[in-house]
Amino acid sequence: MKVINVLKRIRRNLVIFVFENSNNAMRIKIWRRMGVKIGERCRIHCSSFSPESYLIEIGNDVIIARNTKLITHEGAICVFHHENPKLDLFGRIKIGNNVFIGMNCLILPKTTIGNNCVVGAGSVVRGTIPDNSVVIGNPARVIMKIETYRNNIFSNPALYEYKVLSDEEKKRILLERIPS
Repeated sequence: MKVINVLKRIRRNLVIFVFENSNNAMRIKIWRRMGVKIGERCRIHCSSFSPESYLIEIGNDVIIARNTKLITHEGAICVFHHENPKLDLFGRIKIGNNVFIGMNCLILPKTTIGNNCVVGAGSVVRGTIPDNSVVIGNPARVIMKIETYRNNIFSNPALYEYKVLSDEEKKRILLERIPS
């Protein structure tokens, strides 16, 4: 039995290694093969995911940054294993359309993130996040509506169409626009 558990752990670590070091299309293919429902035009850089990945649903146009973890099981139930060692508890994760999840976030079981949302880096998210929200923190909380965030972004002097510039042009403009 112990050998089987070690082999399972090695296999899981190998899958995670391949997953982290593959391109976006390959990562999405792996996720889908594991049962995650993933929409179109997504970029997913998660470093960790639950074995119960079939409980995860991701909408269209979603970006999930590096080191984010999607967890579908409630690990703390182990404190009750003295009463019943067979207990386990799971919850779905649903991420809407047009969502950005920053680096190092933790998305816990029983979480629904609405459409048009931004989750700030390092946030710990559980529960229901309404459509058109910006959330940050541990625990994550709504700090503003997406329209307020949009207005803040579009009034920023560092906003520019950088993706069409050479590295040198980008450097010059950034050094001019961003104060020291």
